[in-house]
Amino acid sequence: MKRTSAFIRNVIAILIGMSFVVFCVNSEAQIKKSEKRRLFFEWEEVEGAKLYQVELTKLIGKDKKKKPVIFKRKKPTFDAKVSPGKYLIRMRSFDSRSVPGDWSETFDVVVKVLPPKKIYPTKALKIKSKDSEEEDVVFKWSKVGGAKDYRLEIVDSKSGNSVFNEVVDELEKEVELPVAASYDWRVTAIYKDGTEGEMGELGTPFVLLGEKLDKPDIEKPDTDFVRELKWSKPDRAGYYSYHLFKLNKKRKKWELIEKGPVEKSNEIAFNEKYSGGKYRLKVKAHADNVISSDLAKMEFKVYDGDRSPAAAYRHEMRESMEKEANAYFVASYLLSSVEYTSVIKELDKSSSTDVVGGTGRLGLGYFFEDSSWGTLLIADLSGVVIGGKNYTYSAAELHGSWRTYWGISQVRISGGLFYKELPATIPSDVDEVEVENVNLYGPHLGFDIWYPLSRSFGIQFNTRFYVGLDGEAPNDESIVPSLSYQAGVLGSLRLSQNVMGFLGYAYRLDSATFDARAGSNSPDSDSFAEDGDQDEVSIEGHYLNLFLEWGF
Repeated sequence: MKRTSAFIRNVIAILIGMSFVVFCVNSEAQIKKSEKRRLFFEWEEVEGAKLYQVELTKLIGKDKKKKPVIFKRKKPTFDAKVSPGKYLIRMRSFDSRSVPGDWSETFDVVVKVLPPKKIYPTKALKIKSKDSEEEDVVFKWSKVGGAKDYRLEIVDSKSGNSVFNEVVDELEKEVELPVAASYDWRVTAIYKDGTEGEMGELGTPFVLLGEKLDKPDIEKPDTDFVRELKWSKPDRAGYYSYHLFKLNKKRKKWELIEKGPVEKSNEIAFNEKYSGGKYRLKVKAHADNVISSDLAKMEFKVYDGDRSPAAAYRHEMRESMEKEANAYFVASYLLSSVEYTSVIKELDKSSSTDVVGGTGRLGLGYFFEDSSWGTLLIADLSGVVIGGKNYTYSAAELHGSWRTYWGISQVRISGGLFYKELPATIPSDVDEVEVENVNLYGPHLGFDIWYPLSRSFGIQFNTRFYVGLDGEAPNDESIVPSLSYQAGVLGSLRLSQNVMGFLGYAYRLDSATFDARAGSNSPDSDSFAEDGDQDEVSIEGHYLNLFLEWGF
């Protein structure tokens, strides 16, 4: 009895601290013999014992049991493959006379079923979402024979916190998850009696990528004296990568000169040691667990020469008066209050009156690439009210232009040919006035001085002279050379990279002189003019000048 009591005490002590190891095998739709689990445990050897019996009774319900199965072992270990389920286990020993000792106390062991095989999402999978907030992910796994339900658990890989833990009665489950995060998951089979199988392992992390970031908009430097490069900040962007290239003119290839990540900031400093030339910047926006943006590209020029602050200021001021485009469109309107004077010797009459008028102007110009030379064609249409009636007259100018800089001021000199009409009044009686146009053409010459006050504002002084050398007079007599001129001052405002607006004052004198038809040359003539007399027409006015230049 002492031997048996000692055996029981040893078995109980061993059972309290006993551990067993369960090794996994593949599970299919049904549990087969080849899919039994290994059940292994050992206990302390009983002195004098020659044989051990291990009794396993499988529970098939709350109160139902299968017929016990007894195993014999010569050593104090048990190692056998059994089908998954809950077992009641007890043991006893036999001495050299084959006399059995008492059975140990019964204890239960659950041999758990293998977890289902995870099908989707797979390990290291990157799921691209089309949403910036949440995305539905379908989790799929294989069937485990005998399982009624399955427990699906999803955890946040970064924090380890469970974000989903529910029992599912199917082989898949759609779960709405926040995007831009990494997850792991496992599935555990559950039997009809509520017993859960072996808990699935995590170890299958996947990433739910957030919706693609918007492409950054790179700001093109507004000066060739580049000091920094900037781009916009798309929503959700965490950091950026960039590559800076320079064009090798000899090899006609773009060469990488700088690259790197940019944390938080959306700008980089441009190395002042880099030589001038043509550069290309590529930028992409990134964020953790978010689809990176498309690649943004921008080409720009860098001044090749002195880029000191003083040189940069001088260049910046000069650039404020330049347009990116070589071609440009001109539109202006001059609202005027003018004094109209007409002297007609044939009738021995003259008239002078203050009238209101206006001039609309349209033009098209072009400055040649990398040149100070350009050309401009302008057409005018003016109108005045004379004797209660509106009269119109036109003009056209062809310019050849040359521009240069004096300090930070732009000086523009232009000259060419002009055509101009002026209305000449010919009184016919006391109440009525007949108006006919004098046509003039000849050369013109003028200059502008444009001084920038800032990158947006400036002031311009301008003047122009017109010499009417020839044309057509209403009396068919010869044109006498005459001088017309204009002078004014304009304030300038840069509206955009290619649009410049002007507003200011102009004084203008338009005049025409032609020979009067002398009465002495024709006995039947009613002309009061004598040989050498001249008719004159002049319009002297003060103009409110509205002006626009638009490059394209």
